[in-house]
Amino acid sequence: MKPFSVALFFIFLYSAHIQAQDAWTLEQCLEYAAENNLSLKQNKIGISSSEIDLEQSRSNRLPSLNGNASHVYNFGRSNDPTTNDFIEQRIRTNNFGLQGSVDVFRGFNLKHSIERDQLSLSSSQLQYEVAKNDLTLTIVGAYLNIMRNRDQIEVLKEQSKITLDQKERVERLIEVGSLPAGDVLELEAQVANNEVSIVQAENALEMSRLNLAQVLDYYESLDVADPSIEVPSSALIESMSVEEIYNKALTVLPQIKAAALGEQIADKNLEISKTFRYPTLSFFAGLGSNYAGVEIPSAFELGGFGEVPIGYVGTDFTQPVYTTEINITETTMQPFFDQLSNNFSYNAGLTLSVPIFNKNQVKNGMKRARLGQESAKLQSDLAKNQLYQTIQQAYQDARSAAKIYEANLKTIESLELAFNNTEKRYELGVANALEFSTARNNLAIAQLNLNSARYNYLFLMKILDFYQGKELKL
Repeated sequence: MKPFSVALFFIFLYSAHIQAQDAWTLEQCLEYAAENNLSLKQNKIGISSSEIDLEQSRSNRLPSLNGNASHVYNFGRSNDPTTNDFIEQRIRTNNFGLQGSVDVFRGFNLKHSIERDQLSLSSSQLQYEVAKNDLTLTIVGAYLNIMRNRDQIEVLKEQSKITLDQKERVERLIEVGSLPAGDVLELEAQVANNEVSIVQAENALEMSRLNLAQVLDYYESLDVADPSIEVPSSALIESMSVEEIYNKALTVLPQIKAAALGEQIADKNLEISKTFRYPTLSFFAGLGSNYAGVEIPSAFELGGFGEVPIGYVGTDFTQPVYTTEINITETTMQPFFDQLSNNFSYNAGLTLSVPIFNKNQVKNGMKRARLGQESAKLQSDLAKNQLYQTIQQAYQDARSAAKIYEANLKTIESLELAFNNTEKRYELGVANALEFSTARNNLAIAQLNLNSARYNYLFLMKILDFYQGKELKL
């Protein structure tokens, strides 16, 4: 068996395996990508992050409440936290507290932050739609490329069949002596070339299938359905205009909406930067208690008079007065919960903070916010300019593709007539093998060109549909 025949045999088996699987429609491809494409999943994480930011902005309006507790051992000279006396013993202390605060006024910072984060969430959702649209266009292109390559194979196989049929006719004419034996050599070469072209086309088809699977992040072999697609007339595109498509695109494309939101977000950032010029007022409250493991006297007895006088009496203040000496006989510690109850305290108040000078941070923050406004405006204008230029290019490409497609249709009609005429003349012996081969090759090339032009025109028209907000389907 010839090498090319062996290659064709294995490709046929593989193609049969592919065709045995369920063919994916374009809608199925788009649905699968929406759920499994890694880039889209990454964009969804961005949306979730924006949702958390918005939730936190709303939660910043709520009070804060924090508790604390400590357990400490002090050695040597220490301060009794209950009496504030200095003592020379190891003591254990415990402190418990609960503090809360709530913002009363922050210069409308919280209000503007919530509004800004709501806009940011909407922007993240639009950025996801932008990524989804870009992926959709890529999938449509990959899908149509598979169909184009599949049709190319059919064209090549049809041409190969014509060549084989002609080769058989020539061989019969050679057998009866009507044609010289050399006439079949060129046909045999053409048969081999056809086999090579089919192998190359089969490889291109498998590569296009692989490309679609990679775009979908799908890791198994797949094939696509073969819907019946009506090629639009060139009159359709001539009825459109760049301005009409552009004006429609401005109302439907998420990237334009996202750019407009970017301007609004920049405006909110400026409002937020201005809020730091205003005073802030907060309400706070707290409660606490403590315990000190200090031994205190519980029993004592009186002794004699001490030697150190505690004062002087008399007319001349020369007669000393002595105190009675007290001897401590027993000590004890006040119970834990009794101390906590006795030492309990609470407080409440207001805190006012008035900004006077903060190293020009507020002033420079406002300058940066204004620059952000200018940048967002330029980004929005740039997005619109790029969109207009892209639509201009797509429109011209589609018009050119329509003309090329219709020119190929006319070429096919002429070449089919020429080939049929040459084939009859060749069978009658009026035309030679070179003329027949040239007519056949010209027709084959024209058919391949027509097939490529057809799918190129279809894809470019789908791009124009996309810019007009139409659903992309086949």
